[in-house]
Amino acid sequence: MIIEHGEVIDEWGDTDQKISSYSVRKSLISALYGIYSAEGVINVNQTLEQAGIGDSPDPLTKDERQARIVDLLRARSGIYHPVDFETDYMKKTRPERDSHVPGTLWYYNNWDFNALGTIFEKKTGLKIGDAFYERIAKPIGMQDFQPSDVYYMGGPVSIHRAYHFEITARDMARFGLLYLRHGRWGNKQIVPEAWVEKSSHASEMIKFHDIEMGATSICRGWNTEVLTFRGHAAWNVLCTRRWRTLSANCSQPRPGHRSPSGQPAGQQRHKERYRRSATARRGCYALRSSGETDPRRAKTHLNSDRTSRPLLYL
Repeated sequence: MIIEHGEVIDEWGDTDQKISSYSVRKSLISALYGIYSAEGVINVNQTLEQAGIGDSPDPLTKDERQARIVDLLRARSGIYHPVDFETDYMKKTRPERDSHVPGTLWYYNNWDFNALGTIFEKKTGLKIGDAFYERIAKPIGMQDFQPSDVYYMGGPVSIHRAYHFEITARDMARFGLLYLRHGRWGNKQIVPEAWVEKSSHASEMIKFHDIEMGATSICRGWNTEVLTFRGHAAWNVLCTRRWRTLSANCSQPRPGHRSPSGQPAGQQRHKERYRRSATARRGCYALRSSGETDPRRAKTHLNSDRTSRPLLYL
């Protein structure tokens, strides 16, 4: 689904099909933290010790409890506690406990992201799905998202459950457009502009095991031109600042994949992996390769191999 200046200039596939967002959840909950921190409900500079956050059955160490909430948002908590929702590769590459001071090492850490869900619900008294629906989905006119589309998966290793969003490509496109509009929708500021700016600009380049991982920020990652929200191979949302253009792509699941909708929490482990899709690259980048300098003219090239759908204003 490709949107330029709020208009759908190309769309194909089941853009109204709900699918698990996987790692895009970090961007979605980051937006909620931006809202509630601006209102004084959450202090992101508070340490876990001050916030009363620990873990069980294996407790956090004294040093781990000094990590701040913002360190978790930036995946730099220094907490390498086992989690119930992680891949074998994550288990293999996880650093030793207390091997890095909080705030010093970037590590893609599901403990951080899961604990952010626990902290959010404790501080606000709200379920993540309810808060996202009321503060973001409804105000920006998401067509499909419901509070029940956030589901949880827990286990015996940690008290902090994994939470995931089931969301459609067209709803995700609206979220990307919200960030292109600096957190504003119509005449209403949904996510504080300062939070959008801070979380959507790279503050530093990062490496992990000597591999360049790109730029880090509170959201997912900007360079100077492109914002990306990415999740588990299936999801890509690319937003280009220059043309105010975005591409929202959700690839179809492999045959036999079962949706988590309606299943008890924790029973569906989602071990099936989604196919990688070239849709996102055919999105924003197709505009550039079309040879047009104006995205509105480039849409004729994008639609050349399929029946175009009517333009819709988001």
